[in-house]
Amino acid sequence: MNQFLAFARADLTVLHRTGYLAATAVIVALLIFLGLQIAKLDLASFANVVAAIVVIAVVTAPTIVAGLLVLLERGQGSFAALAVTPATATAYVVARTAVIAVVTAVEMLVFVVVAYDGPLGFAILTFGVFGVAAIACLAAILVVAPFDDVFAFILPMVAVVLFLSAPGLGVLTGLNSMWFAWHPTAPSLALIEAAFAPVSIGRLVFGVLGTAVWTAAGLVLARRAVAVMRLRGI
Repeated sequence: MNQFLAFARADLTVLHRTGYLAATAVIVALLIFLGLQIAKLDLASFANVVAAIVVIAVVTAPTIVAGLLVLLERGQGSFAALAVTPATATAYVVARTAVIAVVTAVEMLVFVVVAYDGPLGFAILTFGVFGVAAIACLAAILVVAPFDDVFAFILPMVAVVLFLSAPGLGVLTGLNSMWFAWHPTAPSLALIEAAFAPVSIGRLVFGVLGTAVWTAAGLVLARRAVAVMRLRGI
């Protein structure tokens, strides 16, 4: 727990010093303004579309921020220092994921609460949004591992964002959601849909279990990626 808190504090400090938290506050204010305008529309009639847009919006920031933070730390030699400390790769990954996912989730939840005019299951929405953000963050840590600079990571970063957005894009283009049942963010999309409109028990169970399984799998893979980066930093 002490390692987790230390890493979380360090990440929050970096996000504060780089202006990311201040930018997030400005974005939240803009989202509140936009939400107040959008609230005039009948979004409750387009619950699936709203859920898809939420997924697409949520995957972007964690992918970019998590990847860039890893590159920043590697450029500063942080992984070389990490390799000779008792801190574990698991604590590093969990702290990084938790901090970025919470910041992203708060931003999106504020917008949805302000903008959406229909019944809303806030608890299940929170779980779904946090799940998408966490999976995006873990994917970024995994994908950024082979790269040493920002420019080399740009195209893979875009590819990750598009890949994780696929279930949402599928909804927007009218594809059957079953085509994406295998996809890492499909369960979280199911949860977000359930927050906006009733779904079957089976789909709800798929959302809860799938989000938990994909998050756990992402944690294992990201932890291995961090372990490899630590060895490369020695």
